[in-house]
Amino acid sequence: MFNKFTILHAMNHKSMLAVLTALPITLLVLLLVSTPANALPPEPRPGPEPQPTVEPGSTQDALTPLSCTPASGTTGDDVMNCSGAVNGWILLKGGSDLVQLDGVTGSAIFWMDEKPGGDPATDGNDTFIAKNSEFFWVFMFGGDDVINIDHSNFNNAYGDTNPFHGGNAQRGNDTITVTNSTSRGWIVGGNDSDTITIRNSTVAFVASGYDDVYDTGTNPEYTPYDSDDTILLDNVIFTLDDYANRPEPTGAYGGKADDTITFINGGVVYLVLGGHGNDVITFNDGEIVEPCSYLDGETQKLSWCGIYGDVYYEAEPDPSTIPSTHGDDEIFLNDATIAGIELNGNHGSDLVQIKKPVILYSSTVTYTTRIDGGDDRSAADTFVDRLIFDEWTGDVNGADLLNWETIVFDNGAAISFNDSSLETGTEPGVDPNTSLPYGLIVRNGSSLNQYHDFQIDGNLYNYARVNTQDGNRPGTALTVTKNYVSDNGELHLDTYLNDASTSQSDHLVVQGDTSGNTTIYINNVGGPGGQTPTGPNDGILVVQVDGASDGTFVLGDPLPQAGGYIYTLVKGTDGNWRLQSTKEPAEVPEPTTILLIGSGLLGMAGYVRRKRSQV
Repeated sequence: MFNKFTILHAMNHKSMLAVLTALPITLLVLLLVSTPANALPPEPRPGPEPQPTVEPGSTQDALTPLSCTPASGTTGDDVMNCSGAVNGWILLKGGSDLVQLDGVTGSAIFWMDEKPGGDPATDGNDTFIAKNSEFFWVFMFGGDDVINIDHSNFNNAYGDTNPFHGGNAQRGNDTITVTNSTSRGWIVGGNDSDTITIRNSTVAFVASGYDDVYDTGTNPEYTPYDSDDTILLDNVIFTLDDYANRPEPTGAYGGKADDTITFINGGVVYLVLGGHGNDVITFNDGEIVEPCSYLDGETQKLSWCGIYGDVYYEAEPDPSTIPSTHGDDEIFLNDATIAGIELNGNHGSDLVQIKKPVILYSSTVTYTTRIDGGDDRSAADTFVDRLIFDEWTGDVNGADLLNWETIVFDNGAAISFNDSSLETGTEPGVDPNTSLPYGLIVRNGSSLNQYHDFQIDGNLYNYARVNTQDGNRPGTALTVTKNYVSDNGELHLDTYLNDASTSQSDHLVVQGDTSGNTTIYINNVGGPGGQTPTGPNDGILVVQVDGASDGTFVLGDPLPQAGGYIYTLVKGTDGNWRLQSTKEPAEVPEPTTILLIGSGLLGMAGYVRRKRSQV
């Protein structure tokens, strides 16, 4: 991706190729190989051996590459083998070519087609293999090409080039594999459907496609030739070294279409950008997204490192006029550290799922962690963003969760908010695509644990547990500005059980409507008990409803008791729910039955005898 973050090679990508195409081939070669050594970034840390020993600018003849057999290609299908010191310009002239480097040193540039920009009439399906080597650049151009680089050091590897030059000339489904190597520049798939796999390597920029705007003569068309791409990053370290003195951070970039970017087995990255289309970005094994800030090359505004689902254009037209620029992205954080970064879905209906091992905050990071759905928290624009905390436990800041129509605590998640409020979805009903309602949803054994006053600006769906019990002085107010809906949810409150002369209890305040069934569990915090008034709107307030009070609240077993009083839950004529007490009934002793044995029985026997003698 090169438009939002104009992190290009030595200059803007489009203008670079335009200049290259216009130059005579001899001057072009001398220009590319005579770059002074001090114009290159410092060597990445760490980097596999061997280190470069011959930099661009060597005194070797730029037009006479050494140690390659043959020294240049033909218009047919060529096989070229290179070893030793190789510098300058190696030009393959069409056909399906195979170039193999083994033990090469130097700063060679391999051009796998007849002319700059490629030629669709002559270019074939090319293969470039480098082992234990170093080189400066490889351009594959059109065709279904293969690049395989192992234990090597290089700057750039391109599957295709920008489609503005010749259009279809640079198209192809390319496969790029980099293993145990160091790259200082760009690894680019280009157009069509490309697969990039990088393992155990140190790199700077990895991009599956382009997102520049190309004018077809009538209307601008966004990346007309890109297709679905796959990037797999296995234990990859992205360096923060400036490439060609550009200030933007290094990272992985998708293209126009539906791209997949996957991180496994650790690694470090600064910027991940899905691009256009419906992209899937996954972190699996403790990868670190490093926080940083930089000056955006296009907008000249301060921007933040992080994970972005879509490209955002400052001056783009209404998104509905160019729907291809905004995809429905999915970002899965199964295990990663994202403390201090910006995570932003941008436009589209996006999903972010955060699993239990993910680290959101760090005491050593000064940047703020922001998790942003993108556009807004209203479903009116049909962009509905979902944030799911799956099994995740810990504390978050409500102010760090922005523009989410739906937030879900799922599968045993237990979360507390450090600050005072959270904004989420406010509309009634459900998203027709996911059947999820708009607002904060607590479900599947999860818990919202809130021990100080907190406001949910939106709806609250309690399908599991809302808990304010911390065993301290009661009085916490949990306020819901819209509707409260429960499906056999639980509400756990601390209460000071007394005569209600001073109402001291955690309580739920619903400024909208209530519906569904909720069981309330009361924890008495040192209350002596006492007789409360028994009027219709008297007692200790536990649920306040400002709208339609259609929900049902009941007390869980055992009923709260204190000081010889039992408390029950009563709904008032005002729609609020309060605790009222009654005196426990005095214990009545059970009757005692005495069985007389002995004299009593003997007396009865004598009485019977006397009666008989009188007959």
